[in-house]
Amino acid sequence: SAIALLCGAVLRTFAWAGQLTPGPTQPCPYLMNIAPSLIKLAKETSQPVRLWMLHSIHLSMQAAGPAFAPFLKDSLRLATAHLLADFFESPLVLWVVAELVRSAAFACAASKEAVAADLRNESVSRILGIWNELRHVRYVGSGTGTAFAIVRTEVLCVSTASAIVKLAPLAPHHLRSFFELVSTKLLHPEEGGSLSCAVRGAAAQCMR
Repeated sequence: SAIALLCGAVLRTFAWAGQLTPGPTQPCPYLMNIAPSLIKLAKETSQPVRLWMLHSIHLSMQAAGPAFAPFLKDSLRLATAHLLADFFESPLVLWVVAELVRSAAFACAASKEAVAADLRNESVSRILGIWNELRHVRYVGSGTGTAFAIVRTEVLCVSTASAIVKLAPLAPHHLRSFFELVSTKLLHPEEGGSLSCAVRGAAAQCMR
């Protein structure tokens, strides 16, 4: 977990430095070494260390942006494996996977020229597959210590819809389900709308 935190911190710090520097930013020079190491270590870990590994990969995507494109395939495969292993056991894993998928969706939408079409299509397919599972996560009221993780997963799933729309040319048949999900969250709770103000706010933001 310490290695994961250190790697994520290096990438995020580099990204922040790029935001403060005028002119075009350059990809992190350590990305080609850090990302493969994180993915390899994450394959060999179990809970709770895998949470830190997945979170660090999510930070790497945020920091590197389109430069992370070569590692999207393996990262999404890893996220799928952990999701299948812990779907009904750990809301915290759902939260971290939702973060990773959202970052992957935005990175994929911004990397049209940075990766081959077939690899990008596979990444989009995996993003949609994971998102399709996560969209069923729903906050049903207080009562558990993991309520916050469930709400955050639902918020992230809704906010990912804006990136999904950018990927629409590669997945036009999914657009209807995206719009239905977002609009349903805004309904009155008695009509099936979300009980969480944070989720409703994220849905409203997507509709703008």
